[in-house]
Amino acid sequence: MDFPYPIYRVPGAQALDKLAELRGQGGGIALILGSAEDFENLCEGFEFNEDTPESYLAQAEKLDAVHWLRHRYDEEGKADVDEAEMDAQGDADEPWPTSPHEASQRGLSAHCDVLSNEPYDEVVLTVLPTDASWKAPCLLKTGGWNECPFPHEQAAVFKLWVERHGAELACVANDVVEMTVARPPTTRKAALELAQQQYSFCGDIVDQGVGDVQTLAKTLLFAPVWYFWWD
Repeated sequence: MDFPYPIYRVPGAQALDKLAELRGQGGGIALILGSAEDFENLCEGFEFNEDTPESYLAQAEKLDAVHWLRHRYDEEGKADVDEAEMDAQGDADEPWPTSPHEASQRGLSAHCDVLSNEPYDEVVLTVLPTDASWKAPCLLKTGGWNECPFPHEQAAVFKLWVERHGAELACVANDVVEMTVARPPTTRKAALELAQQQYSFCGDIVDQGVGDVQTLAKTLLFAPVWYFWWD
């Protein structure tokens, strides 16, 4: 298929510099789309999905993200955790960060192989014709498989997090999404609320990742990058 947006292919080691360069040029939203294989899978999904970006954008504008996250959380039988419960369980395994200097130092990683952590031989980037990164799932028509939310559901949630946390999409790589965050949570309460939202949105980051919502909350406190992955 002819991909409808401009494509830039660079060695993985140069991907973050290329992202910064494209962002500096303006004229749209620059994103990393992952490896060549990630991009091929994304293109297949784009072609297979018969709905239009415009339709998804219209649905996203109508969706109440807070209600959707709460409903998804309840529907999947996830249990709420509050600060008192966390304090009762103790912090022996992983202490809570008390400043940005103690926060998770995780950076953008969609340009690297998840197992080796080495940069891919080739990484694909694009610039989408929009001034809002939250619209990217709709423009790319990505999602709607397994537990990955549909494009309009992703977009509505990302818009919520843009407004609350200044979170902007940087990578949409088939089954991985990464965001850079201008205003991460700075209190345990805010981090826990966000962690429960993120668990609802992407259960795999807990169930196949950090193991529990409390641990996820600790990684989100002061953290400048968020990571999502669907199996």
